Amino acid sequence: MEPLTLQNMVNFLLEKGWHVTDQSGRFMTYQPPQSLGLPKTYFLELPKDDSKPGWKRYADGIIEILADIYNDSFAHFQIKLKQGGKSV
Repeated sequence: MEPLTLQNMVNFLLEKGWHVTDQSGRFMTYQPPQSLGLPKTYFLELPKDDSKPGWKRYADGIIEILADIYNDSFAHFQIKLKQGGKSV
């Protein structure tokens, strides 16, 4: 199986209706669609570069958060995101 890439995570978020609100610094900030019912101040930050040290650990934390948001398991999200980031 392919390693998890930043592009796969971005593809997933965009497909699910998340939108970029900030691109400054080393991170891009994404806000969820209103349909998820999260607070208007809620956001996720993804690094702009997945080749930096610590990417895997950071990505695992984001996967945990997304699994909670979408009421799914960490393992299922991890597999789907590694397969291309299409709908989970």
